[in-house]
Amino acid sequence: MPQDRPGGFRPAFAGISRQTVSDPLLITGDSSVMAAAHQALALAARGGATPLVVDAGMSFDPYRLAALARKHHMPPEALLRAVRVMRVMTALQLVEALLWIARQPPGGMVAVLRPQAVFGDPDLDEGDANHYHRRFIKAIHWFARHGRPLLVAEHSTARRRPFLNHQLHAAIGQHVTATPTQEPLWEKVSFPIPRQ
Repeated sequence: MPQDRPGGFRPAFAGISRQTVSDPLLITGDSSVMAAAHQALALAARGGATPLVVDAGMSFDPYRLAALARKHHMPPEALLRAVRVMRVMTALQLVEALLWIARQPPGGMVAVLRPQAVFGDPDLDEGDANHYHRRFIKAIHWFARHGRPLLVAEHSTARRRPFLNHQLHAAIGQHVTATPTQEPLWEKVSFPIPRQ
């Protein structure tokens, strides 16, 4: 039974070793998706890890993270300093960011926010979209094989190239649909957030 941690967070999986091989986690849904992703980032940072965000859809919201910190009686500045953010604008940048992270020593959780946004770019032709999406899926498999915690948060609706969403669902072992009433989401999944 998980114990409540100071600050009110209740990480049901905090005791899992950082070497545990885990499936990446995909969170989909409506507007609740980014709230759930920010909860995971706050949990990871609260546990002492340094989460890294690859933000493809300009969805990272420092104000939301600060509000979570205040809600759980934590200093917002400490939480915000713990989270590292990489903004990517293209499919190539997304793939290159994940390759760069893979070459770094293992650290905290990696969260990819709205990756399908860069694959839906109208200036990206079908061949290039498929090529970069295959490389993105290979990166997801690499993270899973090496036991690196990877969270992917994506809105359920894809306006362009919806078949890529199907490939993303097929590549990720755990899938949770976020809803506004589902708090805390983390008691329903097995996802290790490493602690340093």
